[in-house]
Amino acid sequence: MHDREAEYAAAADRLRDAWRDPADPDADSRWCTGEIAVHTWDLATALGVGTGGFDPRVAEDGLAFMSGALTPEYRGSMFGPEQPAPAGAGPYERLAALAGRVVPTA
Repeated sequence: MHDREAEYAAAADRLRDAWRDPADPDADSRWCTGEIAVHTWDLATALGVGTGGFDPRVAEDGLAFMSGALTPEYRGSMFGPEQPAPAGAGPYERLAALAGRVVPTA
């Protein structure tokens, strides 16, 4: 039987390490960063608060990685087809559109 709490804690430590030293993060950490940024946009949108106050580097890193990694075979049921991002969209909105979210115009 797996110790899921220990596995989660170890994964969280690796992610924090990757954020502290972004020179050479592993693919799992970069996926997590992208996922966190996408779901940050999801929550901000659901709450109507926008993403202007959030650290853009998180979304920019997620966008940079997922732009190459989010291929059709990895989209599955979790990510819809890429959507257009509105002109002037920030990094969270561009990442959300890449992940298949419909991003409203401001």
